[in-house]
Amino acid sequence: MPRVLDEMDKKILEVSRELFLSKGIRETEMKDIAQRAGIGRSTLYRHFSAKELIAFYIAKDVLTSLKDYSEEKLTEQKDLKSGYEKLLNGMLLFAEKLVSSRKEIRFLDEFDQYFTDSYPESEEASEYIQFNKDKDMGIYQMFLEGMEDGSIRRMENPEFEADTLINATIGFAQRIIPRREHYMEEHGYCEEMLEEAIKLMLMGLKA
Repeated sequence: MPRVLDEMDKKILEVSRELFLSKGIRETEMKDIAQRAGIGRSTLYRHFSAKELIAFYIAKDVLTSLKDYSEEKLTEQKDLKSGYEKLLNGMLLFAEKLVSSRKEIRFLDEFDQYFTDSYPESEEASEYIQFNKDKDMGIYQMFLEGMEDGSIRRMENPEFEADTLINATIGFAQRIIPRREHYMEEHGYCEEMLEEAIKLMLMGLKA
């Protein structure tokens, strides 16, 4: 069962998110979190024993907010008929959100690099693992709808394809969004590359 967060837990997570997104996980210390939350370090440690465990909650929250944006915006577009049209527009809306979420993308990049070895044996890590096992149902449903109406070619494992598409898009964003100024100087464009990558990936899905 997921941990039930009390009001102090939520306050700690709120200030931790602010610090992680502005300073990074490595540069943030538990004393910084306690000071920002206005509590003693002993109180903080009673709720979370390490900043790494807090980072799992922040990563889960960031990923959820990024994915929810495209699904919410997609409901406003009533003229989309096929599953492929919905998938394409949904992914482009996702890209739009990624582009405007530079701090969040930098955090996810650092989070991925921070945990290249085994996760700690903790409730927080277990919840994060389960969160990722619960696939992105919005994108998955668009795959199913597209296969049903014939706009997306038949696949043996659409759940795997949806998971691959989401992770490839986030990975590409982590590469270019934090380095936007460098990409503009070196190539003359940046955000356009993310949109084009999505269109190229989806071309292979179209029936």
